Formats: sequence, structure tokens, C-alpha cells
Amino acid sequence: MDLPKIKDLISCGDVEYLEVLFRQLLRAGFGSPRTFVEGLSSQEALIVGEREGPREDTRQAACGNPYWVYRYARFVDKGPRDDTRLAACGDPYSAYYYARYVDKRFHEETWAAVQGTGWENEYRVRIEGTPGT
Repeated sequence: MDLPKIKDLISCGDVEYLEVLFRQLLRAGFGSPRTFVEGLSSQEALIVGEREGPREDTRQAACGNPYWVYRYARFVDKGPRDDTRLAACGDPYSAYYYARYVDKRFHEETWAAVQGTGWENEYRVRIEGTPGT
């Protein structure tokens, strides 16, 4: 990945993306592109992923937070993966939404994450298609 030129950044008009890039440039000390990605927060990884497409380094950064990795899987990967599903299952809310919008079906891991929580009934109704309680 080549570092973007200043004039290209200014003309893109994507303020959120510019903020992420600027913070990463400062952290990296204008180092190598590999250093540039290190230290991304999960939310920043989603923003970069939406802009540049799916990559292993941004995906791994997104895996640090169940909510942001669910969004990464849905909007960047545009499909399920074992690593993103496992990370999303760290929180029942994210596990439910992962099952509903990414897997689009029942999966043992997402089911285990919502069992015994407020999301269990919603999962039964929306994912499994069984009557709720």
C-alpha cells in the first residue's frame, strides 16, 4: 500500500477516513505501510476496510471488539468467516446480529453466545424461525 498524497486526501472529502489516516501517520512516525496499520482501533479498522476493502491486518484489528467486527464482516467482508464469527460471539448482541445479517442462518457458535441472554428469544424467532416465548 502506498501512502496517499496530501492533495488526494484533501480532495476525497471523507473526513472520518482522513482522521484515521492522520492518527496512524502520527503513530507510525511516517514509517512503512506495515507500521501504518499497526495500532488501529477496531472502529478505525472498519473505516479503513470500508475505504480500501478487506485485508487481513484490518480484519485482525477489527476482531478486538465484537460490535466492530460484526460490522466489518457485514460491510467489508460481506460474508461470514470463522475468525470474525468467533470475535463477534464475545457479546450476545453482536452474535445475534452476526447470525441475522452475516451468516443469515443458525450457527452453533452464535447460538451458544445468545443462550441465557435477552437475545435468546429474538434469535429463536428471527434466526431459527420458531415461535417465541
